[in-house]
Amino acid sequence: MPETIAPATDSITPGEIGTGTPNQANAPAPVISMQPKPAPVFEVARQVLELPEDRTKLVALPDTLRLEADPSKHQRRKGHQIDPSRSASCIPVMPCRTMFETTGNPYPLDPNHPSICPSEEKWRPYVLIGHHAFALLAERGELRARAADMVKEVLARAVLPESTKYAEPAVSDALRDLALAGLADQFLVGRSRVFRKSAT
Repeated sequence: MPETIAPATDSITPGEIGTGTPNQANAPAPVISMQPKPAPVFEVARQVLELPEDRTKLVALPDTLRLEADPSKHQRRKGHQIDPSRSASCIPVMPCRTMFETTGNPYPLDPNHPSICPSEEKWRPYVLIGHHAFALLAERGELRARAADMVKEVLARAVLPESTKYAEPAVSDALRDLALAGLADQFLVGRSRVFRKSAT
């Protein structure tokens, strides 16, 4: 008669290898804490920086501008009024230091302000995004660029529809322009940008 083989008593349970070691695939992934790191800054004296657009001269800029890249490596401008390494900003006017000192906000609240009139009419309402982005930054102390809830709040304060075209990059542009003017500090968390209100 064929020999009867008793069933094994040491069975391998799901998630285990023969040695009894837990399957690494099922183990929780380690939590990696990503701390904000200061973004690269290239400080350049305003007097030595080429400002090709006349509208830029309608606002008071700080003596030192904080660019995101070495301007000597960007001989061919990408469209920004000040920083040759950046594309054109959706915000039609740069932050004004004089306006900041007199009103507490570097962006006007009027799309027909004289400093904005040189810009195309379709872009003028975007100054409201800049104004309220700064106000929200001043209140919260820190904003993450392109965060959906933050963009929604800025649009609500500006009384602009959520469907506003270029709303997300406009808020980001405003925050980057504030950093350029020394009114915000820019940090990087992975591929995200975080902005904190400057002590200036």
